[in-house]
Formats: sequence, C-alpha cells, structure tokens
Amino acid sequence: MTGLWIANLPRPDHGPGMIQRECVDCGAGWVGLPDDPCAWCADRLALDLADQRHRLLWPDWMLEQEPRYDQLDELDQAVWDRTRGIRRGAASIEAWARRLAEAVAAGIVTAAEARAAAGRADRSRHVA
Repeated sequence: MTGLWIANLPRPDHGPGMIQRECVDCGAGWVGLPDDPCAWCADRLALDLADQRHRLLWPDWMLEQEPRYDQLDELDQAVWDRTRGIRRGAASIEAWARRLAEAVAAGIVTAAEARAAAGRADRSRHVA
C-alpha cells in the first residue's frame, strides 16, 4: 500500500491510537492522533499574523523611498497606488490608523507598537 494515503487509516506502527490524518483546509497529510490539529495550518496562521503585523506597523508608504510618495506628481502617485493595490484619498491615513487600533484591540500589535508606528507615519509626512 505504499504511495496510497487513506485518511483515518490506523497506524499502530507509529504508536497507540495513531491514524493517517488529512487536513480538510489545506490537504496536508500526516500521522497523528485523531484530535491533533494541522501543524501546517497553524504555521501558516502564525506566518500570516506576522505578515499582517509587519504591514500594519511598516506600510509601504511609510518606508524610505526615492522619490518619496509626497514628492511625486498626481499621475505618478496614482500609478504607485495602483501597482500596490492602495486606495488613497483624504482619509487613507485615518483608515490605516483605524486598522491599527483594531489590531491593538485584537492583540495583534501592542499599544506601544501602534504609538511608534503612528509616530513614524507622522514623521514621514513632515520630512521634506
């Protein structure tokens, strides 16, 4: 039976109660206990959370770039936004600040990290 993966097939060769598992979300297969969570999904969740934290605390528009966003003409700003999937407008910074506050409430970032990011955003808008 090599090469054939059948979910819930008993695997006593791996220990008592062990079975072949298959994740319904990602399709990963492993041998484990019936209630074992999928390690691949857990790792993906942790990586997604780290990526979300980074994008909230260090958004593209805040990072050093040449020329800076506020130095571009209107057409180049529109191209910059479109190529990065960013919706700009008068309320874009406020929308980012709301997402940051929601991330603090959800425990994704700390209040201190959010304050530091807000300070970086403020400095990036005022540096000429």
